[in-house]
Amino acid sequence: MSGKSEKELPFSVTPKDVRNVAIASSIGTFIDFYVFILAGTASGTIWPALYFQQVSKIPGVAVALSFLSFGAAYVVRPVGGIIFGHFGDKMGRMSTLVSTLIVIFIGTIGMALVPPYSVLGILAPALLILFRIIQGLGFGGEWGGASTWLIEYVAKPEKRGFWSGILGASAWVGIGSAAVSFGVLYLLFPTQFIMNLGWRILFGIGAIAAIVGGIIRARLRESPIFINYISKRRPAKLPSLEIFKAYGGRILHAAAAYFLGVSVTGVVITPFTLQYLIASGKHILLGIPTPAFVLLMLGIGAYFTIISAALGGWASDKLGRRMIIVISSIGVGALTYPYFLLIGTLNPYAIMAALILIQVFQGLSVGSIGAYFVELFPTKYRYSGSGLSFQFAGFYLGVTTAFLIPPLIAGIPITHAVNIIAGVQIAIALVSLISVLFLKETKGIQLED
Repeated sequence: MSGKSEKELPFSVTPKDVRNVAIASSIGTFIDFYVFILAGTASGTIWPALYFQQVSKIPGVAVALSFLSFGAAYVVRPVGGIIFGHFGDKMGRMSTLVSTLIVIFIGTIGMALVPPYSVLGILAPALLILFRIIQGLGFGGEWGGASTWLIEYVAKPEKRGFWSGILGASAWVGIGSAAVSFGVLYLLFPTQFIMNLGWRILFGIGAIAAIVGGIIRARLRESPIFINYISKRRPAKLPSLEIFKAYGGRILHAAAAYFLGVSVTGVVITPFTLQYLIASGKHILLGIPTPAFVLLMLGIGAYFTIISAALGGWASDKLGRRMIIVISSIGVGALTYPYFLLIGTLNPYAIMAALILIQVFQGLSVGSIGAYFVELFPTKYRYSGSGLSFQFAGFYLGVTTAFLIPPLIAGIPITHAVNIIAGVQIAIALVSLISVLFLKETKGIQLED
């Protein structure tokens, strides 16, 4: 578990302890990616009509504004990483992770309850964006703390990648659950129900999961490495700010290395693919409405990716953390244009293959990154460092979806924007590939406290 023997730790860690912390950590990751797909889907199919169409009649502007609301959460995530990283490195991983879920609950339930523009006028989209920002602040403190708490519990360095893969796989359980849930809504219920109530129910489920997760976390123990650390040393005064001086470059490189891991689903699949197929006039695929088909295929692809994320974590214990990210980056970059060619055929089986393949390669990096980011930083700054690395990747995504893509595609029919979206995704893959080469390999290192 650390450079010290297990007897020197404040308590003995059993395999059951590790499993329990893995479950508690994974709940937040599940909610994070579950809401990610819900918001991505809603921003492409529901929010433009419900909140933004009345703001501007110019073609594409409502969708661009909806993208802005989706990306807003990612722009503020680093702020959440700074706030919760501060408390996580000063007061403890577990107690801080309970707090993140409380904030996530407030943002998620708020989004579920915001009335449409027709009821509140301009206040409606403003509130939607506000609650999305609150949600983003909570999620900003979630992933770094969850991965730190879990990986600090793992006794054997050669098992950290495996448990990181489990945490990464929970992200795809969230993606699959959200996609299938939305797909079933489109399959079984009329559009009016989905627009008025259906999507709100799905967000409400996420809010309930946050409360349940907080209760489970509060019943478990603090990381033994952190307990050891604070028993012998004074925590940093402002850890989440001091870390920029000590490891600022490492954070930015790590975030860029993982940019790919958050971008595929955020840029290519949701919300672009669904909008593209609808705009192409393909309203029925395999006998079911196109939104339901795409979401169900995204869900099926996500369940394949659960395996690839777990495999990516396990393989990182054998091949190294960097190698898995390199493989993932090359795979996604090489598949991006073929992905759009397959989508452009409007053939349901080709679309299915495209969705599954690109997600599987994305999942490899998601599985390995938890252990990698935790190992890159010392205990003194670990919650802040791993969290900010992850959240700056989300920040890059937020800037891309909120500020780069909208002006590039505004006023352009979505069916003509393929080359722009593909070019952005390939550029992201190259950024991740190059950035990871600037980071050291951490496989097998000791987590010194």
